Amino acid sequence: MMHGYGIESGFGMIGIIFMLLQLVFWGAVIYLIFLAIKKLNVKESRKERDDHSMKILRERYAKREISEEEFKKMKENLMD
Repeated sequence: MMHGYGIESGFGMIGIIFMLLQLVFWGAVIYLIFLAIKKLNVKESRKERDDHSMKILRERYAKREISEEEFKKMKENLMD
């Protein structure tokens, strides 16, 4: 009778379980990195959009298309 470290010996099954746990761990790490990068990109694009909106708002105020009160309200809405 031969004693080995295959799946039938019990140690192999523990090894497979640890391998799967490691795979799940690294998958979760990669997923979290992906989410962090995605969130940073969304913040940057929103900032660019807000800057563009403020530029348009300032231009409209400078051309007297909107009053000071309207400008302040719209600016406050954009900052939220």
